[in-house]
Amino acid sequence: MPRLRQQWITELQQFAQSSLLEHFEALPSLTELELALRRVPRGKACGPDGLPGELCHFFPSSVAKILFSQLVKLTLHGQEDLSAKGGFVAPIYKGRGPIDRCSSYRSILVSNHLSKAIHRSIRQKHAPLYEQFLQTQQKGGRQKTPVQLAMHQTRAFVRQAKQAGRSASIIYLDLTEAFYRIIREVPMGGCPSDELVAHIMTKLRMPPDALHQIQELLAEPPALEQAGMGEMDRRCVRALHTGTHFWLKNQSDVVRTCAGTRPGD
Repeated sequence: MPRLRQQWITELQQFAQSSLLEHFEALPSLTELELALRRVPRGKACGPDGLPGELCHFFPSSVAKILFSQLVKLTLHGQEDLSAKGGFVAPIYKGRGPIDRCSSYRSILVSNHLSKAIHRSIRQKHAPLYEQFLQTQQKGGRQKTPVQLAMHQTRAFVRQAKQAGRSASIIYLDLTEAFYRIIREVPMGGCPSDELVAHIMTKLRMPPDALHQIQELLAEPPALEQAGMGEMDRRCVRALHTGTHFWLKNQSDVVRTCAGTRPGD
């Protein structure tokens, strides 16, 4: 933990800005933060800080006024409290398979509700930009679109085929651990370590000549810049994914994550 904290302090110095030339109206508003707090579910497990989701859900206005300064600092300077960057991993039994095997469990990251609300308000601010790059066939990840829509459409397709007397089939493609194998520097910018690139290539079983293609990809402008996101927002997103970590309950060691899309990756 002391080493993780020292790395965090160094990264705070790197993200800090000596002058601010941004338009402050581009910041997430107090209202947007309040809406994010209001959406915090009740009855969920508390994060390491022990604060329940009911606190955010029932008192969003009061909590938003307390948290807003942290949101502004994160957006302008890319600086975030270390405790907001991680949480503990809890194993959940899948309901099948031997209970003494790791493959019978899935892991969930339990982090602080306050931190997740701040992150949600930032994501919602950039949601329109993200949706511009979605494929038209993609159903998940869209605002005001239920996650069950794809399932209902699939069932409707099969029913229609049955009524028309036509053959129909559905192909399910499971991209195992796809989100865990993303090199963060490709969409966000930065220079990954050689060890990380070698680790990703080994996990994906990529041929040696693929290293040159990865290096060419990293030499291009990051995806967020190509999408037209401003420098301040890119810095904020990059800061959110820097210094992320997790730990297991009843253990003293902490794992710092460098790849993937979430702190528990």
